[in-house]
Amino acid sequence: MPSASTTISSQNSYYGSYILNLSWSESSPNIEANTSKITATATLSSNTAAFSSTTCTMTLKWYDGTHGWVNMGSYSFTQAGDYYYGFGSPKIEKSIDITHNSDGNLSGYVQVDLNCNSNAYAPNSKSLATGSQALSTIPRATDVNLSTTRQYMGSSVTISGSPHSSGFSHEIYYQLGGADKVSIASLGTGNFSQSWTIPTSLANSVTNSTFADISIIIDTISNESVIGTKSKVLTILVPDSYKPSVSVSNISEANSTVAVKFGRNYYVQSKTQLKFTISASGTYSSSIVSTSLKIDGQGYTFSDSTATTNTINSSGDVAYEIVTTDSRGRSFSHTGIVSIHAYTTPTFYAASAKRANSSYGVDESNGVYALLLFNYAITPLDSKNNASFVIQYRKKNGSWSGVNSWSSYSQNTIYHAGNLFSDTTSEYEVRFGLKDYFLSDYIWFSVIVPTTYTLINFGGNGKGVAFFGQSSCTTNSSTVNVMEVYGTLKVSGSDYATTIQSLVNRLNSLESWKSQVLAGNTDVMIDVN
Repeated sequence: MPSASTTISSQNSYYGSYILNLSWSESSPNIEANTSKITATATLSSNTAAFSSTTCTMTLKWYDGTHGWVNMGSYSFTQAGDYYYGFGSPKIEKSIDITHNSDGNLSGYVQVDLNCNSNAYAPNSKSLATGSQALSTIPRATDVNLSTTRQYMGSSVTISGSPHSSGFSHEIYYQLGGADKVSIASLGTGNFSQSWTIPTSLANSVTNSTFADISIIIDTISNESVIGTKSKVLTILVPDSYKPSVSVSNISEANSTVAVKFGRNYYVQSKTQLKFTISASGTYSSSIVSTSLKIDGQGYTFSDSTATTNTINSSGDVAYEIVTTDSRGRSFSHTGIVSIHAYTTPTFYAASAKRANSSYGVDESNGVYALLLFNYAITPLDSKNNASFVIQYRKKNGSWSGVNSWSSYSQNTIYHAGNLFSDTTSEYEVRFGLKDYFLSDYIWFSVIVPTTYTLINFGGNGKGVAFFGQSSCTTNSSTVNVMEVYGTLKVSGSDYATTIQSLVNRLNSLESWKSQVLAGNTDVMIDVN
């Protein structure tokens, strides 16, 4: 209980002094009216002075920052023999109902003013106040209760409360960020439990995250006025299903070389470059941050809804994946396949050329006919590819002449080409060529056809001899078929027998020469001069 006391002298101090006491208390809080009762008491007493010919008034006042000064009442008294040297004391006690602030709080104090007439026995006029004191808080705003503090948009949450007075009604709102409050429900008096489904449209305001905090606000109302407001935070979650989307609107050939020949929708292994055109979009106002493509082991980033790959090296059903990510950080994956036609560069599996007789039996000693064998393949690409196979021949270091040409995609053939090798003393070269749409020039495979083969040939003057395949020899020398890189071996002798024996002895002493002779790989000249 706040109180105060002071001593007051008589107007003529000779006649003693007085004591002024003041106190006050709070009681009877009224929740619905938002009031409490203030009761103040002031007394004036003395053991040394008499109220002779005295007339005084004591006035009680309440003060707070909301109402200012509020008069509680006055009490006037005069000398009548009742108050004399301690026989009784003038007393005033007054009560008022004071209204608290809207939040139920209020602070204030009481003051007493003593005013007396001019009289030597009377006390001097005086004002006495207690210190400021906070009144009891009168509960006003209803607390907010939520069934959960985290919930997905599109799902419900229960908002409940128990008002401090059964006469209070309520208005419930939600508020996201700095946006305006949005009404959820207007409720009557008494306890309440309100189910509320969180609008999915709120996702349009949550574009850079998967959640947001909103305030659930309850205004408590009495006599059509808001007497208090309380709120609680509810975290709302963007549903997991709210993801971006992406679809492929077109896939086409980006390599003009392929497109000109095969069309924009025909794809060739090791030649095709694919151009993907997509349509990607966010959901509930999210934006697309990035979109990527993975195919054939390579990754690409879309720009302006398109991405062009490097050359596709795989064939068959080639899988691809497109992943798009939105401003919420959520991703969506689209997968598919592209059919790539298998392709290999034109290939020779075998090619050879032999001297033959007119019946096309192999005849390396005297044959002048050409017996050719070839096995090749060109990828047809559904018969859309070009195909060209040619055979040409020439005497070694001469000019090329055509033998024949074909436009088939593959052959495994023994071909009788006629008497191409008419000069038995000359080497010939045969080449086979392959070409398709993608080659600017032929792929060539060449074969050397040697001169005819004779075990021993003698020179025209009887002084020369040739061994192992030479059709003739120079005068006064002998020739043995050995590797060319070994050059000429000269052996002196007075007759052929000596020459041959010397050759054999020499070759036997040179193992590497001997092995090349037996293999029939080149020429060694033997000079018998």
